[in-house]
Amino acid sequence: MHVRSLRQRFSLWVALTGLLLWAGDASPRVGATLVALVTTDPTAELSHRVEEQLEALGFDVVVLNPPATGSVGPTSLEQTARNVGAIAAVRIVPMAQSVQVWTADPVSGQSVFREMLPPAGPKPSDAAVALGAVELLRASLLELHPPEAVAPPKPPPLAPTCPPPVVAPPGRTPEPRLGVTTGVGVDLGLAGRPSVSWEMAAWVRLQGRLGLRALAMVNASPADVTAAPYGNVDVAAQVYGAELTYDLTPSSSTWVPVVGLGVAGAEVTVRGVAASTNAVNLYENTWVALPFAHVGGSWAPLGGLRLRADLLGGVSSPSVAVCVLQSPGSDCTAVAHWGQPLVNATLGLEVLLSP
Repeated sequence: MHVRSLRQRFSLWVALTGLLLWAGDASPRVGATLVALVTTDPTAELSHRVEEQLEALGFDVVVLNPPATGSVGPTSLEQTARNVGAIAAVRIVPMAQSVQVWTADPVSGQSVFREMLPPAGPKPSDAAVALGAVELLRASLLELHPPEAVAPPKPPPLAPTCPPPVVAPPGRTPEPRLGVTTGVGVDLGLAGRPSVSWEMAAWVRLQGRLGLRALAMVNASPADVTAAPYGNVDVAAQVYGAELTYDLTPSSSTWVPVVGLGVAGAEVTVRGVAASTNAVNLYENTWVALPFAHVGGSWAPLGGLRLRADLLGGVSSPSVAVCVLQSPGSDCTAVAHWGQPLVNATLGLEVLLSP
């Protein structure tokens, strides 16, 4: 029986600890933990057990005799509690083993009255009645001060995450819009020794891979044609033209093959050197049209600089006949023809601009 009583007391202590803490945390009031124990026999075993259990739970207990009027209702208990400044009053009748409980909330003014009558049948033990009295007080206090709902525990804060690093897209090489070329070319348009020319060209991108290219080939070393037995003839040609070009790969690529079609005007100059007093020195020049096709390619070792190779082929219209006169007034004897066909190979350096 003693072990059972300890277990019961422990469970009651756990249940009432929250309520006592609430009373202790409230603003200081007289009798905040005072319970009035009203009993007809303060020396009875039941009275002692109820008093011990209340004190074990942290209540201050004052033992009082019932009022002389003999009233057993809630009004009598309320008056008794208010007279001593208690938060509750417990009335027990040891002989009858009955229990009455009154308690009030001094803030809201609400009150609760409960009563436990002895059960029919075998007489319960004092320990059981004392436990019932304390349970009745606990239920009354819980009715006035229901425990606050316990909020579910908050999940731990998420660890701060760093945004993924912003990776800049790879820099796109800008498409060039302008290009200027200078180089050296070899003119294979005449039998005999090839002539050497300087080439200059300017290119502009029109739309996409389509461009417009202007070129000029200025003779630097004329071709030498032997017209035996009359002497030697030097032939030089200046070519000025324009063409539409198309890059087979994007203009910003490292290697850019290109094709083109165009038309040029060629000025052919013939200068003869007489081998005898009977021959005539010639200083002649003529202009002809020169439609041509062009293939080439450029390689960019640096961003705005390219090595360029071009091959141009065309046919002059009309053909230029290189002839000599045996004597003044005699018929011209053709010794060579220029531009049937013309083949020019150029190697140069191109500077690209992207305004």
